[in-house]
Amino acid sequence: MKNKKGWRRADIVGFFSLSEKRHPPSTILHPDKDMNKTLLIIALYLAAFVLFPHEGFAGNSQEEILEKGISYVEQGEYEKGVAELDRVIQEDPRNAAAYLARGAAYAEQGDPDKAISDLNKALEISPVNPEAYTSRALAYNKKGDYNQAIADCTKALTFNPSFAKAYHTRGNAYAFQGNLNYAMIDFNKAIELDPSYARAYFDRGLAYYLKRNLDQAISDYSKAIENKPSYVEAYNNRAAAYLDKKEYDRSWADVHQVESLGGKVQPNLLEMLKKVSGRDK
Repeated sequence: MKNKKGWRRADIVGFFSLSEKRHPPSTILHPDKDMNKTLLIIALYLAAFVLFPHEGFAGNSQEEILEKGISYVEQGEYEKGVAELDRVIQEDPRNAAAYLARGAAYAEQGDPDKAISDLNKALEISPVNPEAYTSRALAYNKKGDYNQAIADCTKALTFNPSFAKAYHTRGNAYAFQGNLNYAMIDFNKAIELDPSYARAYFDRGLAYYLKRNLDQAISDYSKAIENKPSYVEAYNNRAAAYLDKKEYDRSWADVHQVESLGGKVQPNLLEMLKKVSGRDK
């Protein structure tokens, strides 16, 4: 589903990509595979063992099952994680942490409706829960319900005004709606709160790119790489920005870095770079 500014919903919750119909084909922006776990971070052990009361637990064995389920989800083994979390919920129907983690797994499996259902349950049990609101906002972003995503992030921030992920997620929702100015405000705040937030730099770089501020886009992609040296997507996007600036040597250098990291250079980027630089590599 495309919005009025040309962004479209990507396949991963809370992420966006660039529509080639509106913007130069040299820049191909796609989801960050390593950031698929944005939802999952919310369901890590802090949420499991600090934020939520484990009512009705039969003892350590139940907590071990919960921990095992969260670990599976964190590692991307969603079916195994869901199976373990099902066991926890069967024994303890009011375990908010299990609903939160299972909701994250469902979202990563491409089922935002199930994710939202579980996150609703987590919030019913534990209403003062910025992590669950932000996680549900990511699921709403995937469904294209950006107004609800914004509302959930805003609610999360009433409980924790310093929650960088809530600002970042709300910024993505604004960006999907085509409101780059509001998106930039939230990306700026996320970075202010967490100066090492690579994904926030990446997404702000994309916003600058769409505003045609190539120098600032390159600066933000560079900061993303500084904080995450294996950030293939940031190298891809910086290569595209260098290409648009006609700085072909630097663009090629980033292409080579993508290859050295075992990543895939975006085909349209590579095709255009070869054409305009007169080089094959």
